[in-house]
Amino acid sequence: MARRSTAELAEESAPLLHPKLTEHLMAHVPVEKQLLTMLIAKRLPHALLLTGPRGIGKATLAWRLARFLLAPQDKGDSLFGESLPPESLYISATHPTFRRMAAGAHPDFLVLEAEDIKIDEARSVAAFLSLTPAESDWRVVIIDSIDAMNRNAANALLKTLEEPPARAVLILISHNPGTLLPTIRSRCRTLRVPPLNESEFAHILERVSPGHTPQQAESWALLSGGSPGMALTLIEARADILYKELLERVTAPDTLKSHAFADRFARKDAAGDWQVFCHLFLWLMLRVVSPQHHAQVFAEEGDALARLRKAKSLDAWLDLKDRAAKLLTDTDHLYLDKKQTILTLLRAAGE
Repeated sequence: MARRSTAELAEESAPLLHPKLTEHLMAHVPVEKQLLTMLIAKRLPHALLLTGPRGIGKATLAWRLARFLLAPQDKGDSLFGESLPPESLYISATHPTFRRMAAGAHPDFLVLEAEDIKIDEARSVAAFLSLTPAESDWRVVIIDSIDAMNRNAANALLKTLEEPPARAVLILISHNPGTLLPTIRSRCRTLRVPPLNESEFAHILERVSPGHTPQQAESWALLSGGSPGMALTLIEARADILYKELLERVTAPDTLKSHAFADRFARKDAAGDWQVFCHLFLWLMLRVVSPQHHAQVFAEEGDALARLRKAKSLDAWLDLKDRAAKLLTDTDHLYLDKKQTILTLLRAAGE
């Protein structure tokens, strides 16, 4: 029997691995090839911006590139010595670099992962990159995600992007690049990581949450926007039921039920539930303004969406979608009252 890697064994006990533990790439091979081509041509930019929907594998690609850069290579007179160039960015989970990065113990690697990245953390990137690599040819930083930086933190990072140190690579992850400072986008090489196709999504969903029927898998693909990471969050939150309730609160307004619904998402200990509401409400807005989608999450969804489309013009729904996105972002960044935000959105959609 072939010996399996530690990452493969871990996958049996963990529903969804953190990207630092993910050894194998299950999608996005064309993007990986693009990164590898840049490396082979010695044209890797100092700052990469990986964009695309949340939970589709951007962080997995970022960690994969970072490991490849920091793993020792026998380069000889050229980047890859006399051997043939590699065909992927694969580094085995048994490799010392893989293990040390996963343990947070590699001196040439820094990762920022938070829902709110503050200015001091952004400044730490410049301090880290100003140092000479300790044991690798590069110093690598992953920021997951740059969307979580407030304006002050983003401006602090901008100074590093404007005057990047030699042999340094910043890998920035963004789920919503339109909200970033234009000056940050202009100083990065943007690589769009596309949504997963149906077969890729179904394959990954079966790995992270087995046992769904094809119809259920299709429903979770719809609700998650084709994101396995988001799908797992939604499955755990029973978001299919929450989505039905959301449609009821919008199509059949009821003050007492709306307050009870909002209370569920606005508790201080329910940060994850709040993110589920943000996703579901914006996704509902997208469903309303995109009538060409014929697949349904549940049997009565089509009728409910049809009633909403008749209640307002397309322009009105598009305007509400934009205002909702801004209000939800402001609620997060400016610490506004979450319950009041939910009630405001329910009223606006149900008027």
